[in-house]
Amino acid sequence: MEEILNNNYNEYISFFQKQDKKEKQSIIYEQLKMLNEFTKELCDNMNIKNNLIIDNKLIDLNDNYTENEYLECIVTLINLIQDSLCNYVDNVSELLSDSIQE
Repeated sequence: MEEILNNNYNEYISFFQKQDKKEKQSIIYEQLKMLNEFTKELCDNMNIKNNLIIDNKLIDLNDNYTENEYLECIVTLINLIQDSLCNYVDNVSELLSDSIQE
């Protein structure tokens, strides 16, 4: 199984390396958006409020984005993911602590 995963990963990296800069940016952007949605869903499932409120324009890229817009979007997505994960871990930690004390 591990060998299959390694092969799939290596194929993916090989594919990624062959892409032009714009396509690589698109792949990174889409992956971060998916990860952001996943972390938000984790928090939502545990009724954890995420504190960061952002303007959606910061994470919605159009086809003619500039390098600066791309970088701002990526940094924003990374911070959103970071915030969600921290909130999730804090909440899980509190739950575990409470259950240990009982």
